[in-house]
This record gives sequence, C-alpha cells and structure tokens, in this order.
Amino acid sequence: MDLFYDNLMALFRVLFIFGLTLLTVGCSPNTFYEYEMEGQSIVKDLVLDLQGVRNAQDLEKIRGSIEKKMELLVDIMIEVSSKEKSLIATSGNKTNDYFASDILKYELVRLMNINGCREIIENAQREPLYRLAKYCDSKKLSK
Repeated sequence: MDLFYDNLMALFRVLFIFGLTLLTVGCSPNTFYEYEMEGQSIVKDLVLDLQGVRNAQDLEKIRGSIEKKMELLVDIMIEVSSKEKSLIATSGNKTNDYFASDILKYELVRLMNINGCREIIENAQREPLYRLAKYCDSKKLSK
C-alpha cells in the first residue's frame, strides 16, 4: 500500500509541475500588445496603491508593494527589449493608451510634494532603475 501511495504522490507531483509549466509558458506574453497590457495592469495596480497615500507613514506601509510592482515593470521592459526583434513581426494591436501612465505620473508628482514621501519613492525606485540602467548599458556595449 505504501508503494502505491508513493507512486501516486510522485505522479501528482509530476502532473502538478507539468501543469504549472504549461500555465507559465502559455500565459506569458508573446506580442507587444500582450506586454503592453501586462505593463498597463501593473501601472493601474500601482496607481491604486498610491491614490490611498495621504502622508509618509501611509507610503511607508506600502513601500514593499511599490518596490515589487516597479521590479515587475522593469522585468517587462527588459524582456521586451531582449525580444524586440522577434516581437516586431507581431507588433499589431498597439493601444497607444497612456491614461494609466499619465495618472501614475500625476500621483508621483502629488506624492513628491508631501513631506517625507520623496525619499521613500526614490528609495523604492532605486534598485529597479539601477537594474534597468545596468541592462541598457550592457546593451549599448554589445552593439
């Protein structure tokens, strides 16, 4: 009975990993449009977080969430840049919808004018922007 149970559990693990792999590969963006939609979704989530901030204490509470979302945006930028040539053929359906980005810009400017928030935002952006700059520099060197 133990051998049957062990084999059954091993089969479930394999099926779980296989399903997870299919889900990950099947759901990853393949076109500029899909990357754009994924980026806009992250920007909208970021805006929702920032709209609730009234002071530096509020911002400090959500700093981790902001950092994660900025990391995700940088991940998307780097991935699109690295796949740029293969994505050119699939570049249809571009939205040119910058509404979420404009609201994010507004929220960041609003927060920069609140005492103590500028430093928190700059610290939350530091690592993602450093990583993006490092990637851009390495791309320039490879040309």
